[in-house]
Amino acid sequence: MILDALYIVLNPIVPAFPLIGDQVEATPPFQVFEAIPSPVRTKDGIVGYLQQVSIYVIDNDLDRLDENVDLIHAAVVAMNREIGGTYIEDVLLTDASGSYYDAQTGSFRNDLEFRFDTKNR
Repeated sequence: MILDALYIVLNPIVPAFPLIGDQVEATPPFQVFEAIPSPVRTKDGIVGYLQQVSIYVIDNDLDRLDENVDLIHAAVVAMNREIGGTYIEDVLLTDASGSYYDAQTGSFRNDLEFRFDTKNR
């Protein structure tokens, strides 16, 4: 699954948690990620998936946040290979929020969005 592949790549940089529900109990720095798959269909059936992947990086230190976001971005765009049983053919950064202060949590945050083309979920 793409979530397993993301965990394998992301967790060594900053503690990483898949988004399950709407809350994560963690101490900064940490990152939360999710993937929304859409099947690619042909007359032969499902031939792959387009995965919309969102990664939310949270930290109390703005400089460390920016440094980790750069490392995360580089690691994710290099994921075009087999990782943990998921066959990733292409990765594209589609959006980035830039670093900002989240007054609700009292921490800094940066949101990244990618599109993955995968052979399996």
